[in-house]
Amino acid sequence: MCGIVCYLGKAEASNIIMESLQSLEYRGYDSAGIVVYNNGINIAKKQGKLAALAEHLAQNPLSGTMGIGHTRWATHGEANEVNAHPHLSSRGKIAVVHNGIIENFQALKNELTAAGYTFASDTDTEVIANLIEHYYTNDLVVAVQKVHNKLLGAYAIAVMAQDKPHEIVALRKESPLIVGIAEDGFFACSDIVAMIKHTNNVYYLDNNEMAHLYFAADQKFYNFFLLQNDALLPVNKTMVKSYVQPLDNHKNGYEHFMLKEIYEQENVLKEILSSYLNHNKGFLLHNNAISADFLKSIDKIYVVACGTAYFAGLCFAAFLAEMGLDVEVISEVGSEFNNKKHLLGKNTLLVAFSQSGETADTLASVRTLKPQGVKVLSFVNVFESSLARESDFVFYTQAGIEASVASTKAFTSQVLLSMLFALHLLKVRNIIDGDKYLNFIAEMEKAPTLLRNSFKYLDKICKIAKEISNFKNMFFIGKGIDYILCLEASLKMKEISYIHSEALPAGELKHGYIALIEDNFPVISVISNKNLAKKCVSSLKETKARGSMNIVFAHESIKNDLDFCDYVIPLSDSYIEDSSALLAVFSAIVPLQLLAYYVAKEKGNSIDMPRNLAKSVTVE
Repeated sequence: MCGIVCYLGKAEASNIIMESLQSLEYRGYDSAGIVVYNNGINIAKKQGKLAALAEHLAQNPLSGTMGIGHTRWATHGEANEVNAHPHLSSRGKIAVVHNGIIENFQALKNELTAAGYTFASDTDTEVIANLIEHYYTNDLVVAVQKVHNKLLGAYAIAVMAQDKPHEIVALRKESPLIVGIAEDGFFACSDIVAMIKHTNNVYYLDNNEMAHLYFAADQKFYNFFLLQNDALLPVNKTMVKSYVQPLDNHKNGYEHFMLKEIYEQENVLKEILSSYLNHNKGFLLHNNAISADFLKSIDKIYVVACGTAYFAGLCFAAFLAEMGLDVEVISEVGSEFNNKKHLLGKNTLLVAFSQSGETADTLASVRTLKPQGVKVLSFVNVFESSLARESDFVFYTQAGIEASVASTKAFTSQVLLSMLFALHLLKVRNIIDGDKYLNFIAEMEKAPTLLRNSFKYLDKICKIAKEISNFKNMFFIGKGIDYILCLEASLKMKEISYIHSEALPAGELKHGYIALIEDNFPVISVISNKNLAKKCVSSLKETKARGSMNIVFAHESIKNDLDFCDYVIPLSDSYIEDSSALLAVFSAIVPLQLLAYYVAKEKGNSIDMPRNLAKSVTVE
């Protein structure tokens, strides 16, 4: 992975492909390359940012109206120019770009080496190029079909041949791939954002589907095929008009996209409330057609997600548990979900969270349970994504595109929207009555204000960030919902500051972790729930006795109990008297995001595109 862009038509391919690749920079990558056809295959690729490739092309232009491009996030082999995509077959007849992982690449590489093929890179992608050349006679579609039957794993590929000046073949297995039909040509991209400036008429390839694109002066056609064992079956697909908006490349005065997106969260939450609540404060289902009868019939809920989305899912599960939902709710990370058997109820619901809707591990969980009759509900940020299309019920978080790799507004929007749905579920199942439901809705409507008020301690957060930026390790501790917030805060700290941090329940400190505490070891805690404050304060005193630096984001009512701490940042009043401190998500998350941001800034790190990370993880 990370980004595929193909173009063939009338315009200069290199200009269009480079512009499209730039729109995918937000996904994260470590190298980039492009192939353009002009009396043969001409290639250019560079390690690092697209700017390096653009500079090279300015001095060594590639002219032609057909090409394929790629931004790479390393899976096989280090990040360097040799391993960058596109890859050519050893005899230069085939060019390939590829997202995903080929699980049997080593066995195939051994076979090809024995047959006389050579390899320049450490990638699994070069195996695909050589294998296609091995099967290629004069029909690129048939060659790709034969290769598909040999490959194991999840992947999307796009292919050009040295003797086919007007053809591109694109194939999807698990990893996303979209075909766009423009007036002056065709696109095949892994993300619709890459082509949306040129066309919104698209076809979404399903698993094991291939697109054959041909564009010349006197001919223009495209065919879709389903690859099924040795058979090549024509597919009639329906064109979809996409309403995805182009990526906003403007920071609007902010130094980084991440900071801009932290500040955008208030309006995102307002938009969710406006979109999903009617004038009577009832939850709107829109076009989900999720019936009350079905909600009443649910006998088990699985929550599955990865990374930040998983922590949003934990908040959803915690809310249901604290409100006394009468069915079991089990939360698991997507990468572990399929490693075990699950005891499914008669009416099990799988709830999936994903910003991109393309997260491979989450999709794998959906594809495992759905054939067993399990209904899938998803909270997704990206319209028309794979997860959205494969779910029975979809709630779009409407956060807009996140240009920063580290997620912020997707998290808060997933939490708020899933809490609104949770309240609807609780009401339908008679866990809460109508008056209590409306009281909770009124509390949820405070979320944007709570979030806005949390910016007022920015100067203090910047001071703390400067003090802790040189530390190598730190802890985040909390209890209940605060522990989940600590998990997300710790992840943000790791992602952009590169500091090793661990999040743990406050009560677990004494079960081994406290051995790491020494003078000035940063212990960052969140205490938003007055009912749990006493035990959290006791844990902090245990660390202080061993020399820790204590930084606490605390409910305003317990400030006086924290006079032994080094820094105390009061949280906006976020306590719901008859339930819990679940609204603490919206008063505590911004200070925690800002802390990670300003630590990373102190260190001079690449905040929007941190090293080794990708926005959409489309490999398992």
